[in-house]
Amino acid sequence: MTILKHIYGITTILMFCALSSKAQTVITGVVSDGNNPLKTVIIKVVSNRKTLAFTTTDKTGRYSVRIPQQNADFIISAELLGYERIEKVVSRDVRTCNFVLNEKSHELKEVVVKASQISQRGDTLSYNVKAFTTVADYTLKDVLNRLPGIDLTQDGGIKYMGKDISHFYIDDMDLLGGKYNIATENIPADYVNSVQIYDHHQPIKMNKGMFSDDVALNIKLDNKAKFKPVGTIESAIGISSEHPLYKVVGAGMLFANKTQTIATAKIGNISSFSERDAVDHFSSNIQRTLSENIMGSISSSMPPLALDRYSYPRDQHYSLNNSRKIGIDKSLRIGAGFVTSYGHHSYNDSKHYYMGDSIMQIEQNKDYSTSTKMPYMSLEYKSNSSKAFLANSFSARASFSSSELPTTRNSSIAYQDHAIDSYNISNNFVANWRKGNWNINTANAIQLSVSPKGHMGILSDERMISQWLRSLDFSITERISATYIKKKSRLNIPLQLDYKRQNIHTILSEGGTMTMDNHGMLDHYKAVLSPQYEYTASQLNIRTILATYMDYLNYQNRKGKADDSKLLFSFCPEASVNYKLTPQAMIVGRVAYKRSLGDLCDFLLSPIRTDVLSERLSSGILSDDKTFTAKLRFSYKFPISQWFFNADFSFRSISSNLITSQVVSNNLIRYVDILQPHSDNRMMISANATKRFQSINTKISVSGQFSHSHQKVMQNSMLIDYTSENLTLLPSLSSKPIDLFEVKYDGVIRRASSKYRETRKTLWQQDHHLKFILSPWKTFIAYVAADIVKRDINANLSKTIVLSDCGISFRRKALRYALNLNNIFNQRHYSYSEYNMVNTYSFNYDLRGRELLFSITFTK
Repeated sequence: MTILKHIYGITTILMFCALSSKAQTVITGVVSDGNNPLKTVIIKVVSNRKTLAFTTTDKTGRYSVRIPQQNADFIISAELLGYERIEKVVSRDVRTCNFVLNEKSHELKEVVVKASQISQRGDTLSYNVKAFTTVADYTLKDVLNRLPGIDLTQDGGIKYMGKDISHFYIDDMDLLGGKYNIATENIPADYVNSVQIYDHHQPIKMNKGMFSDDVALNIKLDNKAKFKPVGTIESAIGISSEHPLYKVVGAGMLFANKTQTIATAKIGNISSFSERDAVDHFSSNIQRTLSENIMGSISSSMPPLALDRYSYPRDQHYSLNNSRKIGIDKSLRIGAGFVTSYGHHSYNDSKHYYMGDSIMQIEQNKDYSTSTKMPYMSLEYKSNSSKAFLANSFSARASFSSSELPTTRNSSIAYQDHAIDSYNISNNFVANWRKGNWNINTANAIQLSVSPKGHMGILSDERMISQWLRSLDFSITERISATYIKKKSRLNIPLQLDYKRQNIHTILSEGGTMTMDNHGMLDHYKAVLSPQYEYTASQLNIRTILATYMDYLNYQNRKGKADDSKLLFSFCPEASVNYKLTPQAMIVGRVAYKRSLGDLCDFLLSPIRTDVLSERLSSGILSDDKTFTAKLRFSYKFPISQWFFNADFSFRSISSNLITSQVVSNNLIRYVDILQPHSDNRMMISANATKRFQSINTKISVSGQFSHSHQKVMQNSMLIDYTSENLTLLPSLSSKPIDLFEVKYDGVIRRASSKYRETRKTLWQQDHHLKFILSPWKTFIAYVAADIVKRDINANLSKTIVLSDCGISFRRKALRYALNLNNIFNQRHYSYSEYNMVNTYSFNYDLRGRELLFSITFTK
């Protein structure tokens, strides 16, 4: 009944929004020069000095623009470079307005052509990079941060109007897939001519015209970066109170019409870069193994501070990527790389556990070091024509990681070590072809993930504990579908068959004697029939999915205990609406019901030790989660005025049969899955507004988010109602009103509160990053930057620190010289607190001290 209420409420909202949008007027027309139609003419509708809408003409010179109903006359203008601009006063009852433009007549010496900063044609938005770039911008990443509507996440991910991009192209070629950090970190800003956003991007040519909610980004390179080898070389040395600093970076690139290549080599101990450069921002088919999921990390905390402020890295990353067109519609992409990552940092924590009438405190000092070696490769073949689509992608990765965490508690030292090897391979095949009104699709996916060895060891004066694991995951998916297309409607009937096998063996020993072990295997068979109907009009897309699942799971325990099997049926409907209110505004609504079943980990009845204080124990009962989600999104963009806005509302309700109980004692924290039906409800509202003021060269962005959640938690046999609220404000400013001076600001203001039983707690967080840049000459830059951080340690104590940096750089032709001083005031400690359900964790991290760096960069 609760779910039906949610569906009814969301449907009512969507119908109201759709109905309210009907009070609009559509103006159409044709623009020509008297003889021939003119394309890309900018059409703008204005009333009382307020722009109501804009669009551009197509290749036939036609346009269509939707505006709110007017009670008075309004003005329509037509403008195209090289032609005289025309304005017409139009009566509120008029529905057609045609234009005939006359060419401008002038002497060539009087012509000054200034490219617009942003232009739009259909669903393609183009940024003129030269109009946004400053002397302080050195890489593509620097430029992307300046473009209104585009934001970069902490790990380098790209978002457009709050939405993750689905494809990254360089001159319309897919060179890197989701590993586009390699491009944004290494391609010089001077090599880029424009950045394009493809909204509603449809990457499959035979599906052109079908609705897509994806967003792609395309980099258009300058001619000086094409048809010849180009690249950068950077070397840096430095001194610190701990050890000498060094970094060597090389990036070679070749961009031609039919082939693209990027090769990189990095080595250094100044900053952590290897895992960031190798991250895949798109959906990856390579997943973590069972052993990796169970063991996790022996140091799971990470402060809300840049990693290079507290961690001492030693990284290497080598990569080679090539994409080649081998026919009109065929391409081959190859990528390979090798990552070596090492990091070390020290901290102490104080964890306060809720015990009902009292609080138990556990304090520890930790010295964490971790090392990872990871070779990887990928190979993709694609044939993408207007009649058929064929693609096969293969990827492989190996990971060899180890970590150490000596922990001091009450003057007693426990040595913890953690090591795990994993291997992952996957292959995905897709084929689409069209026959009349029918589209036929077949797909196959195979994945194998193996951890032949995993170990966690604890050694102290009192005991010696070893936890061993090895696991195997194998899955295969077969999918076939037929789609019938009739005018604006599509009926798709897909059938999917899945098979997954999981195998795991764990051994827990103490003092050299085996005490507990698990040895189990799970076979999971799944069949999914999910008919889908889709209706697409010029401004409306409606999609419904009625999915029926059949799951059969068979668990075998090789230790002689009883086996178990289950047969489950599920019905999971989904519906979405995309409606273009105006050429600038869109509303998207989605409701969905999903059911998620557990895996082999649910049947591991013997304890598994994960660190010196933590132990995990499963219930032997398959977890069963039922999730209802509802989302509503409104987006508005007005590129000519460089104004972007989006707002999102989401609600999620998860009903679960199992709850994880924490059993806390002074020497051990046990996490136990218990049969206890409960629900977790979460509501979130977020918004982002970005405006760039061209006259003063200033970009202002403000994001906000509010979330409210209610759930039940269990600790020491106490079932507790827990409510949390988080309010976050993220202002951002980038301003260069004059060529001499620039200021940048990024802030985070967050309030986190929690309530359970008679307890109410609130923590405030403030982060302010300021950077002042002085550039008296085009070849010289000086800057001063500061991170001002304020944290609540507890209800009565807060702490503020200032981390300051400064530097200068000088360019001479292809060379750039830079001198930087980091952590000017030699701050050495950083403290903060956070809520973990009914518990409070406080941390104090050791920071890297003052560092002086000198670097030389050569760009060809």
